[in-house]
Amino acid sequence: MSATLEDLKKTFAFAIPADVLAKLDPAKPLAAQGVDSLAMTAMAVAMQNAFGVKVSVEEGLKLKTLNDVLAFVNKAR
Repeated sequence: MSATLEDLKKTFAFAIPADVLAKLDPAKPLAAQGVDSLAMTAMAVAMQNAFGVKVSVEEGLKLKTLNDVLAFVNKAR
């Protein structure tokens, strides 16, 4: 079963402030929407815990948008 954007948002709720999470545009860069490096690190841990997906540093640097994250999770599962 594939993950959805809603699945990701629920998974990342502890890492991204609610006001930022509610406004996230999945096609825009996360950094430009207020998601900082600490949140990105927490998101990588959350992906591993929720979806069993490990994110290397090299892979993490390529994940610019929420759509990128979703594609990565669904491909890696």
